[in-house]
Amino acid sequence: MKEIEKSKMYFAASVLAFLAFIFMLAAILYALGPDATPPSTESPGKVIFDACVKIIPPMVTLIIGFYFGASQTGLRTNHDGRSVAPPNTISTD
Repeated sequence: MKEIEKSKMYFAASVLAFLAFIFMLAAILYALGPDATPPSTESPGKVIFDACVKIIPPMVTLIIGFYFGASQTGLRTNHDGRSVAPPNTISTD
């Protein structure tokens, strides 16, 4: 494995671990956090947890799709960085 690929994998793993840590903190705050104050009907932990549920999964799928999606679909990139379809391997004899 090339050195740049290793560094990309470590970076992706560290970002995913950080997002998992933030999600766990939000879950703990939701479970053990303070109750709702009288003007509000929801506790602060629930608001933070709901925001994390909406934000973190798309970020995780974006990271996983970016680092692992291109190798699974067989796409390659040209010098501009745009995806190029693989050459046609079906013979038309």
